[in-house]
Amino acid sequence: MFHYFDEIVTTCEVPRDKSFPDVFLETAKRLMVNPDECLVFEDTVPAVAGARAAGMKVIGVYDSNGTCTPEELAEITDDLIEDFEEIITRYCR
Repeated sequence: MFHYFDEIVTTCEVPRDKSFPDVFLETAKRLMVNPDECLVFEDTVPAVAGARAAGMKVIGVYDSNGTCTPEELAEITDDLIEDFEEIITRYCR
């Protein structure tokens, strides 16, 4: 799966968790792209808030073991998928 990513940034590399824009902005910086050119896939409401605060588009990834409902994610994201495999089939072609 790593071959799909040019950069991987974790919250260990920035001052605050994903409910803040830090990790998302650092990723955009490393990729040398503007935040508004980024598409983020997230499965929690706080992380969606962080990505939105960075000025990025967000696809919600519903996880039945997660902390929110698909309706909650759909309400705050640009699109919603319910299976991580959909990332490949819908967005990587």
